[in-house]
Amino acid sequence: MAVSKKVVRRGRPSGSQSTDPKVAAALGKTIASLRVAVGMSQEALALAANVGRSNISMIETGRTTPNFVGVVRIAAALNCSLSGLMQEFEQHYAEG
Repeated sequence: MAVSKKVVRRGRPSGSQSTDPKVAAALGKTIASLRVAVGMSQEALALAANVGRSNISMIETGRTTPNFVGVVRIAAALNCSLSGLMQEFEQHYAEG
């Protein structure tokens, strides 16, 4: 009796996305609006959150999303609670 070998592919399936565009856009709008509200530049936010400035730009334009640690650092740098950031996010998400 022959034993068949199953091919195991690693990583995401071809064509899949790791970021939902609607989520990325809403999170980006949220971070940008909170940053502007506190009068902070992208560079100042990046420095305070220990994130690259170009990364902040990509997040705010919805081209990428930060991981959870990044969200925590950004919220702290904006002097905003995670729950406050998420409430703002929910509003932007509902509009989007």
